[in-house]
Amino acid sequence: MQTFFVTVLLVSFGCSKEQSEPNRDPNRGPDQTDSGASGIDTDQPGDSGNADTGTPGSVDSPADAIGDTLETAEPVGDWESWSSEFPLAIDAMDYAGDRDVYEVQLARDTIAFLSARSLGGTDLQMRVLTPTGTMVGLNQVMPHYVQGTDPGVWLHARGPAPVYVEVSAESEYEGRAEYELHGLIVEAQDGEPNNSVSEAAERLSDGTAGFRSSVIGEASHSEFLGWMNESGDVDFWSFDAPSTGMMAWSMWTVASPLIEPEMVLIDPYGQEIAWSSDTYFNGSGTWFDDVGILAPVTAGQRYTLKVSNSRPAFGAGTLYVGVATMVASPPSESEPNDDGGMANWFSLSESSVHPGYRSGSMRGQLDGFDAADTVRIQLTEPGYLSAYLQAGTVGSGLQPKLSIWADPYGVEVLAEAPAPEGTDGSLQDVYVAGTEAYVRVEAISRRSETYGNHYVLGAEVYPVPLHD
Repeated sequence: MQTFFVTVLLVSFGCSKEQSEPNRDPNRGPDQTDSGASGIDTDQPGDSGNADTGTPGSVDSPADAIGDTLETAEPVGDWESWSSEFPLAIDAMDYAGDRDVYEVQLARDTIAFLSARSLGGTDLQMRVLTPTGTMVGLNQVMPHYVQGTDPGVWLHARGPAPVYVEVSAESEYEGRAEYELHGLIVEAQDGEPNNSVSEAAERLSDGTAGFRSSVIGEASHSEFLGWMNESGDVDFWSFDAPSTGMMAWSMWTVASPLIEPEMVLIDPYGQEIAWSSDTYFNGSGTWFDDVGILAPVTAGQRYTLKVSNSRPAFGAGTLYVGVATMVASPPSESEPNDDGGMANWFSLSESSVHPGYRSGSMRGQLDGFDAADTVRIQLTEPGYLSAYLQAGTVGSGLQPKLSIWADPYGVEVLAEAPAPEGTDGSLQDVYVAGTEAYVRVEAISRRSETYGNHYVLGAEVYPVPLHD
């Protein structure tokens, strides 16, 4: 019975929380690039896509209507005729290792969005390549895409050379898998002038901020497009929080070597409260998705996002596309909870599929004199506990330490794991001999002592070990 239970859990959801989106690893932005319009030579050896875009592994691979090399790429047609109503191409992953390569020719400064929509259950991925085979974009999942795990990528054409879009299957080949390649040309403004918090507020008030409806049709998203107009340009975007809870700011994958965006979130009082140099939506995280910035907000208050480019480039090729949205918010901690004697109860929900498995989430912060938070987890019987802590991947300035105690005061420490700065921590398959345990989050260091030290905590309990 135990063997069956473990097998089902591992196969069904890879030992991750039930409420999360599927774990992905889109490897969002390559470091290897080619010379850009702004005159910076960023070519680096070792990232040629030529080997990867050649004939698939077997010389006996079946014939395919769409070529799998740059030389045999299929042109997608005049970009002026692109429409969201009609796909640019309809094809399929026809055999194991299949990839379809399309040639895209765009006029300089044209902004385009391309996506691959699976018509079945196959997970797809997209790569964008230069004529030399250098990869300049890779994506496997669109930000907050509730309809599935399809990939999408933005282009800001530097012309006149074409780019090449490769569609392939991320998952194992399980039979012919059809998909549609969609393309859309976007006319957009970047909300200038928005070089300060006050200018961003003016743009929001007069309706010239440049917000637009999402290309994937999510009404709850605020989507914004910008680019670096001149050297050292910095853009600010203002947002009024629609509700109290957790709000996410994420970047779409953009196929260009010239933009490497960084984000800073500013609260209504002008304080910096979140930071991210890894801004692209990842789709996986220690517990919640790695979205760029995920921070607590209060309904009706105004927050401002500062966007800058870590590369010395501007003009064509420096497009960035962001999406801001509220996400399902876990319960907040309640002070005082500095030790086990004052610990918050941590609520766990029963799985409807896997008997004995329960999981839950909580959010908290360790600002000012608050040095630690402790929660109490109840088990129905002795078993195993895993705890997952996210700080760096949600934009927090907190470097935390995660511990699990068998008693309220830490006399018996079952496990502990300090999280390196800028990363997250987890403790997996910790055996609890009794029917309760205490999970403690402690501040080791903070970027700012008084602001921006938020975190999210996930926990799961189960009767048998689930992790290696």
